[in-house]
Amino acid sequence: MNQTAHKTGLVSLILFGASLVSQGVNSAPDDLSTAETVADRRLAEIIEAEGDLVRASEAGTGEESLLLKAQEIATRYEEFLENNPDHLYGWILCGKFLYSIGGDDRSFLAFQKAESLSPDLPVVQRYLGLILADSQEYELALAYHLRAVELDPKEPTYHDDLGRFLQRYGSSLEADGVLEEGRASVLAGESFALAFDLEPESFERGWRWAEAFTDMPDPDWGAVAGAWERVNGLSQTKIEREATRLQVARALIELGDFKEAQKWMNPVSTEVLQPSLEQLMKRLEKSAKN
Repeated sequence: MNQTAHKTGLVSLILFGASLVSQGVNSAPDDLSTAETVADRRLAEIIEAEGDLVRASEAGTGEESLLLKAQEIATRYEEFLENNPDHLYGWILCGKFLYSIGGDDRSFLAFQKAESLSPDLPVVQRYLGLILADSQEYELALAYHLRAVELDPKEPTYHDDLGRFLQRYGSSLEADGVLEEGRASVLAGESFALAFDLEPESFERGWRWAEAFTDMPDPDWGAVAGAWERVNGLSQTKIEREATRLQVARALIELGDFKEAQKWMNPVSTEVLQPSLEQLMKRLEKSAKN
């Protein structure tokens, strides 16, 4: 189990689950049956157990113990869904949990069941797409990612998912004739742009948007420099500021504006960025001589 990925996945899962269960319990109509109320309470207890698992992981509990706790939660989901086979949120939360711990096959079945109960939920389409991509079913995965975007075009996560999917697997889709050659990078850039438009204060979304400019087959280096300048304005930490400064400098070197590139490269003092800085310095010196 990858502890960092495991922890991150579970945190978002519990926040999502707590929201769903809270909605289900607190906004329930007066005539909600006792059986449904009990089911929601049992689901809330499972989510609470997931919270205990996250806390154990953060406290440095050993991997074997975490695996046992995760298996116990998976078993509780299995028992819950045997008794509540039409509980939509139960299937979604179970699928998200199994996906977060690497149980892709069982997660896929859980989301398939959720889809059969409610075919037009974008979160379900999203996870089916993610799992199919992991299984190298790229054409099917593309359809699910596109469907998630279609169902909720105002949610930046779905555009971001589509962009990252195309960035990672676009060459395979092009090789299989699903997309025209060069189309994947264009669509990825459009997806990242839409995600950034929907969340324009996000450094992370801005980074992927600007990176997509850079990854184009024939980049417009003026536009690339402008994009990275904009993202630099969103930086909150020293490493973010300096990383984007190097990206601007790279674009300016490509444009032949060596003096301005030099300005953007100073100062860059973060240790982890020094290899990139040195590489750019060499490129600047070589380009300036030619």
